[in-house]
Amino acid sequence: MLFEQASNLAKSRGETIESVIDQAVAIYLRSQSLEIQDFSSQNTSTRKLSYMLATLLGIGLLAQCAMITKLYKEDQALRKRLSRYGGIASKESFLLELDEDIRSRETYVSKLLEEEKVAEIRWEAVRTKNQDLDEKNHLESLGYYEPMYDFHVSKDYKMRFDQISRLA
Repeated sequence: MLFEQASNLAKSRGETIESVIDQAVAIYLRSQSLEIQDFSSQNTSTRKLSYMLATLLGIGLLAQCAMITKLYKEDQALRKRLSRYGGIASKESFLLELDEDIRSRETYVSKLLEEEKVAEIRWEAVRTKNQDLDEKNHLESLGYYEPMYDFHVSKDYKMRFDQISRLA
């Protein structure tokens, strides 16, 4: 908690955390010298006890300042090490995007393959129909007549066609 407070104070002032700690220690030491001067009128046992407490508090403060400085330096070192791996998150998201792109393209390819199968079926139907028409055309060119009306030979059909044509 002290580390966060000191870090926030340093950031707000635009200073380093070490300078903030140095300032805190200087303020503490000045306050202790004032307290020592104020209790000079007290008896010696009270003065000694106050001096011992002030000294212990000072040592505690120095220990906390040292710990804050150590934690700050460790934090900076860890942030520096972590920054080397900052690209991993972006690489992972990039790989996820590539996987999604691959899946969408596979889906697209499967749709194209289905469309190709449908087109092949249609092509086969058209080719079969064309073969039938080619055979029919070939038979007609040879003179084969397939009666569509009540005429048994093509000559009868042609004569009736000519009669109808003259009347019209």
